[in-house]
Amino acid sequence: MRLKFDHILGIKYHEVKRRFSNGLSFNEMGFQQEPTWIIQFKSNDTVMAWSPQKLRMQPFFLMYDHGDVYNFAKEYFRIRKVTKDSLVFQRLHVQKKEIASDIRSDVNITYYAENYIKNVLKTTPAVLQRPTKADTVYIRGLAEKANRDPANPKTSFAGRQPVQFIPRSAIVSVIQKSTTDPFSGRTAAYDYLFPQYRIVIEKAYKDFGYEFNVVVDAAGKMHLISFGNVLPEH
Repeated sequence: MRLKFDHILGIKYHEVKRRFSNGLSFNEMGFQQEPTWIIQFKSNDTVMAWSPQKLRMQPFFLMYDHGDVYNFAKEYFRIRKVTKDSLVFQRLHVQKKEIASDIRSDVNITYYAENYIKNVLKTTPAVLQRPTKADTVYIRGLAEKANRDPANPKTSFAGRQPVQFIPRSAIVSVIQKSTTDPFSGRTAAYDYLFPQYRIVIEKAYKDFGYEFNVVVDAAGKMHLISFGNVLPEH
């Protein structure tokens, strides 16, 4: 049965929590669920959402799918709770009209009304969006496990700030390559989960190209994991 949103029309909601069903914002890979959305129901079939690119609210058609599943802004959601103070959604990964039953659909989102945040909680969205103490304990545990065996890729995890390679020679340059591709579902998170770099050596004795994978430990030491095929120069 399609829901009615008349009682919340015009209320601006800020996303304050985006977590897995275990209550954490991080998983074992280091991926972080980040609450960033701002939405406002304009009518029963239109949702306004904040665009960080255009710096304004944009309208999106609210498509009813089935049961409690809706789509707007190219995302599928299961709407769990609707009140004037808060909204609770479950973000869904849908492929070929089927809802994934794995971690890709294990995303629980909470919105608080702007008025509720300001006048009742007397805080700001930015404060509510911070990782929790449980997140800190979890990441500390991952770090301790990784530090016990720093060369083991199975115990390593991605840092939110990718490593920086700083050349010690003027003839060497390093740039981080972005692999973000919205058409294939590669979000900005891929750039810190699986960072890729291009290292160029000027005036080398010959043209060559190699691909290799390393794990960088907490001390900045690199551990070679694999050495790939020779790549064509480009």
